[in-house]
Amino acid sequence: MGKYKIYHIPDFVYSTGEIGKVGCTKQKIEKRIQQNTKLSVSPFYSWEVLEEHDCKQTAGIRERELQIQYGYKQDLNEYASWTDNPNVKKGQRIGGSRGGKSVMLGDKGQDIRVMGGKMKREHSPEFIRYIRELHNNGSTLTEIYKRFNLNSGAVSNILNYKTYKDI
Repeated sequence: MGKYKIYHIPDFVYSTGEIGKVGCTKQKIEKRIQQNTKLSVSPFYSWEVLEEHDCKQTAGIRERELQIQYGYKQDLNEYASWTDNPNVKKGQRIGGSRGGKSVMLGDKGQDIRVMGGKMKREHSPEFIRYIRELHNNGSTLTEIYKRFNLNSGAVSNILNYKTYKDI
């Protein structure tokens, strides 16, 4: 059973009138659904857990993909980025001048970018496998690095097993 749950509320109603919601949570699912009942303009009576993941990044990516697939409103921020540090404002730098993170929102919805320097492993094994699987299924290097707001060289190194060789 995965730590991060992606849930679907088909009759959730936003204040803008949009109907349907796909979300992600680490909380007990019943608690998150209860919180959503307060956010929906009208009551909803059904919900389901679509997927469960152990990797926060993968869960966030799948949440956004499912929002698109269902034709629902997309979150402005990826799940992993805004849950990492609730006190961080967009554009604020975390860490030192080398190896810190800058939180931002890109034009394609990307949110966190690693800024230079030698760092400990930034990505989970599940995320690395997912990137390689996308490439094996026909996604280009450019599509992958733009989608995840990564450096093209870093993605190339991952795909060519120059980094994360053991995964």
